[in-house]
Formats: sequence, structure tokens, C-alpha cells
Amino acid sequence: MKKIYLKHFAQLLLVGLLISIQSCKKDEPAYSDVTPPVVTTNVITNEAPTTEIVPLYVSTTVSGTDNIPQPTRICTAPNGSMYITSQNQGKVYKVLKNGTVTIAVDKLRGPYGIKAAKNGDIYVAVAGENKIIKIKPSGYISKVKLSLSLNTPQDIAIADDGTLFIADSYNRRIIKVTPDNECSILAGKTGLFGIKDGIGASAHFSYLSSIRLAADGFLWVIDGDGVRRNGHTIRRITQKGQVNTYFFQKDKKYDILDMAVKKLDRNLNPSPIENLFLVYQNNRITQLGTNGVETELSAYTDAGFTGGLLGKDARFSMPTGISFNENDIYVVDAGNHALRKISRNQ
Repeated sequence: MKKIYLKHFAQLLLVGLLISIQSCKKDEPAYSDVTPPVVTTNVITNEAPTTEIVPLYVSTTVSGTDNIPQPTRICTAPNGSMYITSQNQGKVYKVLKNGTVTIAVDKLRGPYGIKAAKNGDIYVAVAGENKIIKIKPSGYISKVKLSLSLNTPQDIAIADDGTLFIADSYNRRIIKVTPDNECSILAGKTGLFGIKDGIGASAHFSYLSSIRLAADGFLWVIDGDGVRRNGHTIRRITQKGQVNTYFFQKDKKYDILDMAVKKLDRNLNPSPIENLFLVYQNNRITQLGTNGVETELSAYTDAGFTGGLLGKDARFSMPTGISFNENDIYVVDAGNHALRKISRNQ
């Protein structure tokens, strides 16, 4: 009964998150290019990894509705502190590795994506207020000044020099903001809905929900599929605005909720190439290599709240955000109101 309850709770939580974001939007844009696209680059297949699998273990760093209720996304600051948004609670939490939790910001409407800059500044996409805020290490909070208006921004990515890349979701575009606050549209065209590869305004997006900047300079974006809006494709974008659809997942029942990018292999060993680590709506965690292979790290889909060996004993309930802290993976487990850690050590 507990397992069924958790599963139903997770489903209700996701519905609440999506309804909350939907309620933030303004006029619906005109749709175009709504035919599901053909993948233009790698075809992803589920294949067994070629290297020996090293056991990975799941533990809980902090949990409970009195600590981090309904967590949404997570990022890691250079000093190892983690920041977690709670869209429904309207708060941003700061969590130390030892599990100490404090509230960094409250009384926000729909804080969603969150990222840390190299200098320790934390940026939050406040979807319900159509703005980006910055939290200084001192705790000082300010609004990022932009010359372009936003419509339900879901996430941001940050380059080492402070350049921002904003997933301006309901405007269907990626906005680039230089350290001097000069704004430009890197890719996408305002109001045009669809999946279309191309450069700059010739590329179209459907529902941008997560954006990451890899060390090699590529931007990775979770997008819709051109028909429904939630995470079914992953798009790769160059610094010149060239967009290609890299991954089109086949299971239309479940969304990709977030991703992290790191030069680590599925065993959390150093890798010469960037790899993507994905969390799915049905409690799966996978690694998507830039060689075109998706590998299941945890294929179990039953909701639960147990630790132990990843892929065998451990269970999650709606993991909605993922971040690396050194070589460990941290996942916000929304259905369990918890921050979970995946590492090579028990």
C-alpha cells in the first residue's frame, strides 16, 4: 500500500507542478511545425556498457517536509553548497553537505531552474514572475536587468565569464546575456512552436524546460516533441546558435525532467567526453553518452524511498532535479521531499 501511495503521490505532484507553470503563462503563441521531427543526428539505443560496471549507492542527505518540501531543481556552488528551488513553496533553500538547511529566498512565485556561477553567484529563473534573480554569496538578492522581456523562463545556464543563456520557454527561444547585460536571441523565434533544426531564428522550439552548458561549449536543452510540450527531445546548440535535435525518446508516457552534464562515465570515472545524466518522470536515471548510447543506471520505475545499490535496492519518487557535487550525483526526490546522493561509496 505504501508503494502505491507513493506512486500516486508522485503523479499528483507532477500534475501540480505542471498546472502551476501553466497558470503563469500569458497569451498562447501561434503554433507551427507541429509534426514530430525526424532525429537529425545520433540515434539512441539501449546498449550494455562496454566497461565493467562499478556499484553505485544511494543515500539520503536530508529529507522531510520541514526541511525541503516539494523540491524542484538543484545546483551546486563552487564551495560545495547546494541550492534547491521549491516551485510550489516559492522558496530557494541552501543545503550544506552535512544536511544543514537554511532558506536563501522566499516569497517567490514559481522559482524553477537554478544555476551557480564560477564566482559563487546563484541565478534563479522565477517562472511565475518572468524574471531572473541573482543571489550573492553574501545573501544579497537582485533582479537581473534585461532589455528583452521573458515569458515563463524555466532555466538558465552560465558560462565561466558570466554570460547567461536563458530558456525563455513560452517565447520559444534561447536568450544570451553578456556580462555587460547586452541581450540577444541566440536561437529560436518568438511565438513559433515546433521542433525545427537550424541556426538562429530558423530553429524552432516547443517547450524548453532545462538548459545546461557543457565544458566543450555546447548548450544542451530539454525540449518538447513539437506536439506535447514536455521533455521528449534533447537539443544541442552551438555558441553560434546552430540547433540540432540530438535525442528523441520513444516512450511518450514519461518525460525527461532534468539533466546534468559531466566528463564522467557511467561508473563516475573521469571521461574524455561529456556525458548527460537524465532523470525521468517514472523514476528512472540514465546516462546518455555523446557517442549515441543511453545506458540505464536505475531502470526500476516503482516509486519508493529506499537507499542501497542503485539499480537494485534503491527507489525514488519523482526525481525532478539533478546536479554533480564533485564526482557524486545529487538528486532532488520531490515525492519523498528529499535530497539523495549517488556515489561509489556506501
